[in-house]
Amino acid sequence: MPARFFYPGEWGDVVELPQTEAEHFARVLRGQSGDAISLFNGRGEIAEGIVERVSKRNVDVRIRSVTTLPPVPNPQVSIAVAPPKGDWLRWMIEKATELGIDEVLPLKTERGVVSPSETKLGKLEQTMLAACKQSGRSRVMAIKEPCSLNDLLTECSTTDCSLLFGSPAASSLASLAAAGLRGRERVVVVIGPEGGLTSEEEQQLLEAGATAVSLSPHILRVETAALAAASWLIGLRLLG
Repeated sequence: MPARFFYPGEWGDVVELPQTEAEHFARVLRGQSGDAISLFNGRGEIAEGIVERVSKRNVDVRIRSVTTLPPVPNPQVSIAVAPPKGDWLRWMIEKATELGIDEVLPLKTERGVVSPSETKLGKLEQTMLAACKQSGRSRVMAIKEPCSLNDLLTECSTTDCSLLFGSPAASSLASLAAAGLRGRERVVVVIGPEGGLTSEEEQQLLEAGATAVSLSPHILRVETAALAAASWLIGLRLLG
């Protein structure tokens, strides 16, 4: 199978790989002219091509064919999560990409202790792109700027959105399979920090029309809860 590379531009007869992708092809993979490679633009289009020219920082690819993938069915799945500490955030982004989550929103909460910097967000984007290449995903996952709960609720109020939040005392997420999520444009799941959402934050969510859900009979780490919710919702979407 040809190696996959990210190319965010418009297709032409010949395209030039972004510098980081070109360096990976030339230095890491030791690719050569004549190699067949696959490109994806992150918007649901994939191209097959042949490498025409290789230098230390530039790789030109002649495009042989372009395929547009069918759109992803609704609902769009978004995870609004208080970022976990250390390398767990990077791990969560990698796995969320592999699962097929559409969007991750780092959430500022009362008990949250992590707010990714612009530099950190850039590194997370690279993690996400690497996971796309590894998993065969051709649409990028959006990683948004950190936002407050107020901002999130305001955004959700203007779209066709179902809002859920993790709460150990609530009903199982499995019971929501027939709760009207199908057919909605978007489902957003809020996952609180290690100490959990405050009672005030939970009340704010309930007043905004959110539904509390339980993801497990046990206490989950932040990243585990986020991925458990994501898995349920991606499975629901696949069922149609």
